[in-house]
Amino acid sequence: MQPLECPACGKQSLSVARKLSLGPARSVLCASCGARISVPWIPSLLLLAAESVIPLLTGFYALVLVGTFTSTLLYLLVFLVGAAVGAAPLLWVHIRFVPLIRRGA
Repeated sequence: MQPLECPACGKQSLSVARKLSLGPARSVLCASCGARISVPWIPSLLLLAAESVIPLLTGFYALVLVGTFTSTLLYLLVFLVGAAVGAAPLLWVHIRFVPLIRRGA
């Protein structure tokens, strides 16, 4: 099954942004068949924990690598770029490996 396909009908049912905003306590309707779709608890929560910590660590690591600045804005920019570099692979993993499941009957 493809990462954005409905588990009930097999058609692409979600956009990437909608899957990234979907959590285990939230379900949405498939645009094709109307089935309720969600993500499972354990893979979603494990990845959420990593998505909460790793971008912060990579942001701080980028600050350590770059060194000192005279401007606070440059510190913020380097931190945000480092955090984005750390978050990008995690978002890809979320899209690719957290499966969609059917909720209800």
